[in-house]
Amino acid sequence: MQKVLPVVVEAAIAGVITVGMSLAANLVTDGRSLWWALVLIALLSCAVAVDTLERLRKRRAEDPDVPMIPRSRSAATGKHIALGIALLTLLGSFALVVGRLVSTDASCRVEELRNYRELPYNCDIAWSRTDPAERRVPLYRWPKPGPVALDVLDADDSGSDQFFACQIESPDVSDGYGFSGGSRYWALAPGDDADLWGWMPQVFFEHGANGDREPNLPECSEEQKAKAGTTFVA
Repeated sequence: MQKVLPVVVEAAIAGVITVGMSLAANLVTDGRSLWWALVLIALLSCAVAVDTLERLRKRRAEDPDVPMIPRSRSAATGKHIALGIALLTLLGSFALVVGRLVSTDASCRVEELRNYRELPYNCDIAWSRTDPAERRVPLYRWPKPGPVALDVLDADDSGSDQFFACQIESPDVSDGYGFSGGSRYWALAPGDDADLWGWMPQVFFEHGANGDREPNLPECSEEQKAKAGTTFVA
């Protein structure tokens, strides 16, 4: 019983790491934060390092001449198995993240060399889906369809570059504007006419006609959501 209990405890600890990694993988692939992955890399590295050093210490206590790399394999414990699963989970999550970041379905990309730190995401707008005479995209006070736009994004002012802060999923589906079934996803940006923060239906993204979320835009924080309707200060 005394030999079984440590193995069970070790497996439980490693299980927590595995569950945490699965949670982080979901958060990362939802586009929320890569910091989760970095934190868990550090956690896994520490666990593996401590385990390796402890095993080496015990072996050297028994035999001072034991080499740095043992010649024989030790029996796998529950902790080692769980750590292996955790590592596979981490590698899988990174493969998925990289795949989404380089996906051709992404309309946005990070541009860090910007004067406006609140708007680090340069996104491609499908101006061809707007009125050819005006080439303007509406921004709304709330992430839901409305009869009157709060502000607009103007192709003549924005050119090929249009910068956004984040996105949210709303229970209200946007209008499809004749080329889409609409979308529950809305992107936050300041307008070009009145410099007011507002929500743009993501069907206007270059790859947004299918109604899916933009893989390279993070979720909006509560502080960012509160900007809607306020004046953008450069």
